Amino acid sequence: MIYLASPYTNQQEVLEEQRFKYTCLAAARLIVEGFHVYSPIAMSHPIHETSKGHRCSRIAALHNKAPKFWYKFDEAMMDRCERLVILGLHGWRESIGVACEYSYFKRKSIPWTMVSRSEERRVGKECRSRWSPYH
Repeated sequence: MIYLASPYTNQQEVLEEQRFKYTCLAAARLIVEGFHVYSPIAMSHPIHETSKGHRCSRIAALHNKAPKFWYKFDEAMMDRCERLVILGLHGWRESIGVACEYSYFKRKSIPWTMVSRSEERRVGKECRSRWSPYH
């Protein structure tokens, strides 16, 4: 399974929404190419947004959880992934989350690749050619 890392957190909610959509599109392209993909942004963004103002206080509290909370959650999935793809959206170099995810995979000697925004349309084909024995 591929772990798709991408920047997310930003003061501008519009930028977070844009990053979410680009990440989902990259995940979809990998899925169409036949890969199994886990994207923490594609999964947790809808939970984060839906929990905002929820009548159940425990669910509403998810909206204000610190990134460390979500990182611990994502670690369980990282343990199950065989590859890391970093989606190089604007802000990826400054992203604490991407840095933590990269460090985690590097410590475990798990292969990774970086796909820039301009290459995002080719992400599935690029992964297929780089990892043909994997696919």
